[in-house]
Amino acid sequence: MADEMKEDSTSILAGLLSTTDQLESLESLDAAFTTNTGSFRQRHVSDSVSVVDIELDLPEVVNMPSLESILNEKDEDIISLEDDPDLVSLFDDQVLSSSLDLDPNAGKKGKKTKHGSVLRHVVLKSVSAQMVSASARVDAGLPTALAVSSLICIGTSHGVVLVFDPQQALKLVLGNTSLGAEYGAVTALGINMECTRLLCGHARGQITMWDLQSGKLLRSITDAHPMGSAVLHVMFTDDPTVAICSDSGGSVFVLSFKRLIGMRTYESTCLFSGSRGEVCTMAPLHMHEGMKEHPLYEQSLLALATLTKVLILTLKPELEVLFTHTLKGPVDSLPLLSWQFAIIQVAAEKVIDPVSSCIARGTEIYFYQAHSKAEKQVRFVFLQRIETSYKLIALDWLNPQIIATVDTLERIHLIDVRSMEELEVLDLSSVQLVYSSSYFKSLSTGGNVSKALVAASEHSCYQTVVVFNGQQLLLGVKSVHVLTLRNWHDRIEVFVKQNNFLDALELALSFYDGTAMAVIGLLGNKEQRSTEIAAQIEELLLAYVDITVFVNCPKTRDTDELRNYFKDMVPVFIKYSLAINNMDLLFREIYDKFCEDPTGKIVFLESLEPHILADKLTSLSPIVMKEFNR
Repeated sequence: MADEMKEDSTSILAGLLSTTDQLESLESLDAAFTTNTGSFRQRHVSDSVSVVDIELDLPEVVNMPSLESILNEKDEDIISLEDDPDLVSLFDDQVLSSSLDLDPNAGKKGKKTKHGSVLRHVVLKSVSAQMVSASARVDAGLPTALAVSSLICIGTSHGVVLVFDPQQALKLVLGNTSLGAEYGAVTALGINMECTRLLCGHARGQITMWDLQSGKLLRSITDAHPMGSAVLHVMFTDDPTVAICSDSGGSVFVLSFKRLIGMRTYESTCLFSGSRGEVCTMAPLHMHEGMKEHPLYEQSLLALATLTKVLILTLKPELEVLFTHTLKGPVDSLPLLSWQFAIIQVAAEKVIDPVSSCIARGTEIYFYQAHSKAEKQVRFVFLQRIETSYKLIALDWLNPQIIATVDTLERIHLIDVRSMEELEVLDLSSVQLVYSSSYFKSLSTGGNVSKALVAASEHSCYQTVVVFNGQQLLLGVKSVHVLTLRNWHDRIEVFVKQNNFLDALELALSFYDGTAMAVIGLLGNKEQRSTEIAAQIEELLLAYVDITVFVNCPKTRDTDELRNYFKDMVPVFIKYSLAINNMDLLFREIYDKFCEDPTGKIVFLESLEPHILADKLTSLSPIVMKEFNR
């Protein structure tokens, strides 16, 4: 069993870290959003579902405010959605509609379908064991930060970075305890798009750059920002020569890397001063190489969030603020940002546009769509606002239809963005999630930070809950965990292993009729998918009828007890055979099994009558017809 679990976690990691063309993978999906003169329809939604037609007529912005003017504004002066009815009316006046606002009654429906086990939770045992061993044997320190690409990088409290390959083997150990004693704990990690360089931020403010192929230290940056502040974030943009970092003073800096005559140099430019409101988190929009024709490709979008504002700006070709949003929330909560690309069907072609996340703080989540027709024509369209019953500490897109949130009780909530239905909740308290609150407080450099940032940072986990390739990784004190969406077949199999065939059949039917959510792994057109699912339902029915007749059937001669038992069981087989329109299965294999018991045979024939009277059964096999007429 242990070997099986180890093999399972290894295969999960290999799949997670694969360098598959993500754009190609995205384009293989059905359109997540559709627009044709304003109309749209989400994948997996039946044709009978009504849709909302939405158009947009936004005024042209002549003079977009500068960063400085925005930062000098009082919080209450910035227009918010709640305060401005014209902004709220955008919900009724959008150019591109999305699955996020398809159902105006989302969240009001009382009955929820059974989704089964949607998330698969795997512990990376080999990575975890080596991480614990490094801490105990070579004084590497406790884990503090996590970054994932085609490699997994784990920073520690003693300034060391452990680098693992897809087979969970320890590939590199970057740095040493001597360097760690000088620079402090690893507080932030960032891997470039090619997975060849690693940026490492430290508690005492230094930043190091490492070669992920050779393990060589390429740069030691000691003056990228004022010393005395811990590095909270360090991220590459799509340009491998440009990175962004932020510190516990709330300032943001652009790092430009150059190589002149064999000398590696860098320049640091202050983008945002923390004296005007501390930036807590940031999120660059990463564009795939296959999207070079996209209007946003050359603009390098960056989202920044303070405790009270979200700014989205372009770094290229010139610095420009595109969008602002006011944030409100409890004093002990940090803002959250996330980007996700989605397929939007426009007439006969597919268009890929980013949805600027989930902008969130406290219990509120806002969804915006960044739509661009050409360079410098970017519009952020409000899609939806939801309020959760719990306080958020992490939020990420797993795919264009699903977001995963983590609350202060360390539970993960899986949410369908179209209906806003909560599909699953998992308790992750056993993970012992690592928090970065001490680095937000900058304890290593004297704790010279604002009281607001100290209060908000109690559950900061920006560096320990990360998503890559649609899978969420969590860094625990002694382990690394991966949460991934199960494919449709695995979700059914979970019920089967629990001997819960009724829920397995119900879930399979939801895949068949297109009402299931978080559907993964069903490929091909609608007819091909239906054929594949119908075959799965047939297998379930054949397995279940054996259990029904030969295993679970009461061992009694009491006719009444047997009749009651079969009256409960037989309708199940009729229901699902009718659903997939497989009468041969019903009147041959299934009927033959019930004929093994005289009472079962009688009840089977009696159970056909209501369906015949309702014109659901219009023909019977000759053998069944003969017995039925008796």
